[in-house]
Parts: sequence; structure tokens; C-alpha cells
Amino acid sequence: MKYRVIKQLFLSFTLILLFLTSSLVSASIYHGKQDKVTSKKNTSEKEEWLHYANSAKQCIEASNLMDALELIDISIEINKNSTNLEIKGDYYTSMGNLTKAFEHYQLAIQHFNNNGNNNIMLKTLHNKANLTKNTLSLKK
Repeated sequence: MKYRVIKQLFLSFTLILLFLTSSLVSASIYHGKQDKVTSKKNTSEKEEWLHYANSAKQCIEASNLMDALELIDISIEINKNSTNLEIKGDYYTSMGNLTKAFEHYQLAIQHFNNNGNNNIMLKTLHNKANLTKNTLSLKK
């Protein structure tokens, strides 16, 4: 009998503890989502272009090319720079339009803002442009 009461108390305590823990976790997740929504609303134009560019890149990786084009065009409209021009080149590469891809890689190189820290990014752009150019010359 005593064992049964202790067991019931233990189970009740465990259920209450689980309920409280899950409530706290749910509240934490909810506030985390709210913080993300708030931070997105406070995103400046400088960061907004990057959001669209990253979304376009994810669409390209997922082969969702229609959405990718729309997103990257919005990004370029907000702030034309080497990052979103490179992504547009990646889009055209995925579409098989290597001529347009090469043009966009060249534009990305022209728009590249070299602050001394991004030599690897510039080399990557040059490599993409050269690879695309070589592939085009092989097709001729």
C-alpha cells in the first residue's frame, strides 16, 4: 500500500515536471520565433539584399530555379554587388546557359569590393569565370 502511494506520487510529480518543462520549452521556442520575426522586420536594406541572395542560392541548390531567378533579381534590384551577381551566374550555370553565366561572373568580378580580406572569394570568382569560359570554348 505504501509502495503504491509513493509510486503514484512519483508518477504525478514526474508528469507535473514534464508538463512544466514542455511549457517552458514551448515558451522559449515561441519567443525565439518572435525574436526572429522582429529582427527580420528590423532588417535594413543592406541586409535585405543578402536575405534574398541567400534564399536564391538555397533555391538553386534545391533545383527550384523559377523561385531562384525571382529572388536573385530582387536582391540585385536592392543592391547590385559581386555576391548576388555570382549567384545569378550560378543560376545560369544551373540552367545550362553558360554564356549568361560567364557574363555574370565577369560582372561579379568587376563589382568585387576588395577590402583585402576576400582574396579567396575573388579567386573563386575567377575560377568560375575561367571554367565557364573553357567549357564554352569546348562546346564550339
